[in-house]
Amino acid sequence: MDQLRDVQNQIGGTLVYLDCEANAGLIRFYEGQGLTLLGERLSENDGKRYLQYLSFV
Repeated sequence: MDQLRDVQNQIGGTLVYLDCEANAGLIRFYEGQGLTLLGERLSENDGKRYLQYLSFV
């Protein structure tokens, strides 16, 4: 997140959006970084559940 904030200061932008697998370790990491769960989706390609996170920088 620090690197994203540095880039945001250089080029602009206001938010970070990402998809990640529904994995307990990833969930702890991203929520610990201040990202908020926005939603989820089921991949048609691999059948995995992906979580969608959002954060304003």
